[in-house]
Amino acid sequence: MTGFPLRLRLDAPITRVWISVFVCAGAGLAAVALMAGCFAVEEEEYRPSRRALELNNQAVRAFSEGDLEQALRLADDAIALDPKFYRAYANKAAVLRGLGRHQQAIGALRAAIEMNPAFVEAYVPLGLYLEEADKYDSALRHYQKAIELWDARLAKAPKDPDAAVNRAVAVYLANNPRGALKALDAVQDDHPTHEMARAVKRRIQSGDRRAFINGSGPPRPSEAPK
Repeated sequence: MTGFPLRLRLDAPITRVWISVFVCAGAGLAAVALMAGCFAVEEEEYRPSRRALELNNQAVRAFSEGDLEQALRLADDAIALDPKFYRAYANKAAVLRGLGRHQQAIGALRAAIEMNPAFVEAYVPLGLYLEEADKYDSALRHYQKAIELWDARLAKAPKDPDAAVNRAVAVYLANNPRGALKALDAVQDDHPTHEMARAVKRRIQSGDRRAFINGSGPPRPSEAPK
């Protein structure tokens, strides 16, 4: 998958994922959930050290410049400095996948989820990586968990269209395209110009699941706020 031309906030609740994937970059589905939105940090969210954030952001810049090996070194440095920085593990997974190290990418995402089981943005990409490895039952469980967690997010913020779209993506991947399209229609009813909903709906209506998943290249990691 190609990456993202945006440097987005990482240490914040991620909801504006698909606007990055489809509108800003035209990238594929495996990039989902590694892109952060521009929202306030929730009180309960883990806050990494400033130096770890700087290293993470340097890794993002190295990735954007095509130096994946340097990006990996920097991501590892961020994690070594702040081992609980679970979002850095998600970024590391994106870099590893870009390097073709798929099993290690899976391991990095599993580590992120182990540190924060409520890290909803990691479940769909992990499911996608597992699906690519022909581990369909495990992938489906992660898609279903993503739906559960997006439901919890929407219970707190029912008018959040980005969260609703991300939930629709998980619904589609869990083999319910009709349910996904119905959810996207509801978003468009309330937000007729919502580009993310329109782009995802168009991808689903194409009927090509593999193209929907693969897109055009590997995901990019996301820069964190300072």
